[in-house]
Amino acid sequence: LSIVRISGGATPEVVFKAAPNTGGDRSTTITFTTNDGKKEYSSKVDIAQKGAIVPVSVADFIATEVGNAQYRLTGLVTKVDDAASGKYYISDYTGQIYVYKASGTVALNDVVTIVGKHAEYKGTPQVGSGKLEEVCASAEPISLADFNAAADDNDKLYVLTGKIVEIVNDKYGNVYIEDENGEKVYLYGVYGDWTGENKKNFITDNGIAVGDEITVVTIKTSHNDAPQ
Repeated sequence: LSIVRISGGATPEVVFKAAPNTGGDRSTTITFTTNDGKKEYSSKVDIAQKGAIVPVSVADFIATEVGNAQYRLTGLVTKVDDAASGKYYISDYTGQIYVYKASGTVALNDVVTIVGKHAEYKGTPQVGSGKLEEVCASAEPISLADFNAAADDNDKLYVLTGKIVEIVNDKYGNVYIEDENGEKVYLYGVYGDWTGENKKNFITDNGIAVGDEITVVTIKTSHNDAPQ
């Protein structure tokens, strides 16, 4: 806030101007003080404004400050402490965050979108006052061998984990991953945005390289009878 003008007279007035709000919720307290020559008087005014819900990655959320701003995150549910109480962990390609007491019910390996504020517990960031906005999909963990043997299905999602052993096309994210048994799966297009709108250069832009272990959510399909 900045002061535009202060006027006296029978009805004193202080006019403030608020800078544009491009983020989440914000609030402040204004304290007015005066005195009659003998005693000081003060009055406080609390001002709050709802802001936009800011979409962020897990890493970007962790980098924000503790406060009431609202953020939207999408990630894979990687651990559930208490489903009934909304206590679980979600992960995306940038990291993992704990969700504390979010409304709505989730299950392990769901891809979810949640809204909440940056809170902390003993100095560790977490999503507080969260709300489950959407269960985008539910996926099933599967070995690479079982994935290669599964029937093609555009409606069924799997969770795969493996080490990148070859990058075929870094622009579109075509890579081979391999598990400890030497089983390989060809991933045709790897990207971090769940909507799939930003597909180009995800591998190079995020420093993903041969030797990295990655976890992906994917359908099973084939090309020229080869599974991918």
